[in-house]
Amino acid sequence: MPSFCRTCSRNRPVMTDSKQEDLTDAERHIAMCDRNIANQRAIIEELAPGGHDLEGTRLILQQFEDTRRLYARDRERLLRELGRQPIWTDR
Repeated sequence: MPSFCRTCSRNRPVMTDSKQEDLTDAERHIAMCDRNIANQRAIIEELAPGGHDLEGTRLILQQFEDTRRLYARDRERLLRELGRQPIWTDR
């Protein structure tokens, strides 16, 4: 059954018809999450010394990290279904 990648192609749903394509999507999303997490941590580092309220900023970081874990789990599932050895990457 095809799945939908809801964050690619400028937020337009993209139908994928193979597990390999789904795996490629998951890997792309993980890389995007990694960049967002790094950027969010840099923002927190920059704002923390100034005494800024970081509650919302930290919440956003937590959401990026949670999203990354979901994509990593999906990638692990796809790797198993494709007969490949999953690599633990859940942070």
